[in-house]
Amino acid sequence: MTAHKPMRWLAVWLPILAVALMLAPPARAQVLANGDLSMGAGNFPDHWQTQGWQESSGYTTYKWLHIPGRPGQLEVDNHQPNDARWTQELTLAPGWYHFTAQARTENVGPSGAGASISVLEDSIMSRQLYGTQPWQRLGFYLKVGRRGADIQLALRLGGFSSTNTGRAFFRAVRMDKTKAAGTDDPAYDLDSIRRAAVSPPVGSRWTLYATFVLLGLIAVLGWRAMGDSEPPDARAQETVLPKRSARRQQRPPSGLTNAG
Repeated sequence: MTAHKPMRWLAVWLPILAVALMLAPPARAQVLANGDLSMGAGNFPDHWQTQGWQESSGYTTYKWLHIPGRPGQLEVDNHQPNDARWTQELTLAPGWYHFTAQARTENVGPSGAGASISVLEDSIMSRQLYGTQPWQRLGFYLKVGRRGADIQLALRLGGFSSTNTGRAFFRAVRMDKTKAAGTDDPAYDLDSIRRAAVSPPVGSRWTLYATFVLLGLIAVLGWRAMGDSEPPDARAQETVLPKRSARRQQRPPSGLTNAG
């Protein structure tokens, strides 16, 4: 029975640990890094990565344009229709955020998504630039719920199922915490968008309660199953020992045998 104690412990505590992880607070929020695009090496600025719907050569060229020690620019040059971008992963605490960047374009096609600053999730983006446009500010507001959120911020040319060609340039990327959304840029509620994208009732309190109850039942059943199971050797001893004891009781006393 001693060998089963670790298994009992796991059966009880693993479901509890799973629920605790679900209810744990999010990781500590971070700030936008290298927003002025001044730091990096080679053709890659620190904290920024490239992504594209088409990763094959000949579709998109990515460039970091900079002079050492001075603010830089990021370029997305789509030679063929593509959804391409420079991205940075962010962990956000609850509240409102205002994301902005300066952008300009050259020969961006009139169809498909234009140049924008966006989040890689359900069309969360600024207004878009087409054609050939001078430097101007693009931005959007984002509300993050009480649990916080992880997002991917993108400096982008093209969109989901909406590819485009041309060149887009970005600089002076900012993320500012605000008390509420303004009226100068579009605003989005991230939690509402994510709930709408998943079948209900994901995200509700009742779902968490039901999960906790289910995991608790699994723990109880696991405990009982481990308690009922015993090693095969112990069962064999329980069946053999009574038979030997019975045989000893049926033998006549040795004195009676000699008398016969």
